[in-house]
Amino acid sequence: YLAYATNETGASDVYLRGLGPAGGKWQLSTSGGRDPQWRGDGRELYYLAPDRSLMAVSVEEDPAGKLLLGAPEKLFDAPVQRNTFARNRYVPARDGQSFYCLSLIDSDRVPPTSIILNWTAELEQR
Repeated sequence: YLAYATNETGASDVYLRGLGPAGGKWQLSTSGGRDPQWRGDGRELYYLAPDRSLMAVSVEEDPAGKLLLGAPEKLFDAPVQRNTFARNRYVPARDGQSFYCLSLIDSDRVPPTSIILNWTAELEQR
């Protein structure tokens, strides 16, 4: 299956498309979505909702090959950038138990950096 986001209906949503002879197209997001990413084993798909919630949808096939999709579930509020042109704003770990998020740093919480020049001379004096 191919996961993708499109705004063909006027709003960005996440879809799956079957690549086999039977094809098929399924909408996964219910209130908008973008940036779909697969879990390492292909049994779950993640996406970002418009409010930056990280959502998960289980993706399974029954023994007959019929696609079984779970309902979207909110995992957490993702601390990702709002930049609409950024790619890979988050990456799931292979097992889906943790996520790496590209986020902006709050400048009020970053401690200052001290740069010491000519530190070797000071070291020699001691």
